[in-house]
Amino acid sequence: MAGESDRKREMRKDIRKIKRSRDYMNKDVEALQTEFAEFKKENVKLKTKIKHQITQELEELRIIAKEKTLCA
Repeated sequence: MAGESDRKREMRKDIRKIKRSRDYMNKDVEALQTEFAEFKKENVKLKTKIKHQITQELEELRIIAKEKTLCA
């Protein structure tokens, strides 16, 4: 009998450890999801900025090309 109750106590202790580690993992996952969402937002901002810069540079090149064709 005593051996059985010891096993049950150990099993309950193990279950608590597992639940605790699961809770920590869930918190880690939530933190990573938040960090990833912020990363995605920043990525979109950077892509938009780069597209805008490229568009500006292309427009400047078109203007230069027009000026050169008019001068030639």
